[in-house]
Amino acid sequence: VIPQNVTIIDQLAFSSCESLTSVTIPAGITKIGNSAFVSCKNLTYITFTGTQAQWAAISKGPNWNNKTPSTLTIHCTDGDITP
Repeated sequence: VIPQNVTIIDQLAFSSCESLTSVTIPAGITKIGNSAFVSCKNLTYITFTGTQAQWAAISKGPNWNNKTPSTLTIHCTDGDITP
């Protein structure tokens, strides 16, 4: 779980973290850096505590989710997104 006071997930923050299967991201996040979750081969679920519109408004760096499973789902308060 990423703390509520965090607003930016830096580039490569979780890079190659193969043990990461899920993460909770607070609605206050404004930016997800380049390759933040690259090669997180077991990441299948992100819980975002905001809406789909808020998720769409987040600035996401290139390849923020490169080499994650094709089944990765972002669960928002108003529905799911598959990036």
